Amino acid sequence: MMRKFLDWKSASNRDLKLFYSDINQDGAKEIIIILTTGSGTGVSEREVHVFNVDRSNINKFIYESYVDDPIVIAMKNVKTKLTSSEAEITIGKKRTLVNIEKYGIEPGGGSAGIIVITYKFKDNLYQAKKIDFKTYIQ
Repeated sequence: MMRKFLDWKSASNRDLKLFYSDINQDGAKEIIIILTTGSGTGVSEREVHVFNVDRSNINKFIYESYVDDPIVIAMKNVKTKLTSSEAEITIGKKRTLVNIEKYGIEPGGGSAGIIVITYKFKDNLYQAKKIDFKTYIQ
């Protein structure tokens, strides 16, 4: 069986990552495909596709479980404030301040960390469970 995914986009075939692991702990391994859809100025955008294998139904042998868009999750949950000397990242009630001036990070052109989203599998969908900011600066 051949499937075409016409709505998938990737910045480069070199940036494709493929995994085979039981990420939802149901006893069966899933196929995970991660496409890099864009990058630049310290930011990478990725699109994740998760396929489940259902051996009990030949018509639905491989089906995709959708993953909530990380950009939408970040837009809804992460607030940022930037000055020439400081970056402020707020997620929920947790606020992180990074002195970008001290580390020579240019406002709007550098990166002080990464947003990490942990997903949970619920209602055949991978939804955000936890959102954190991890600074690159120690």
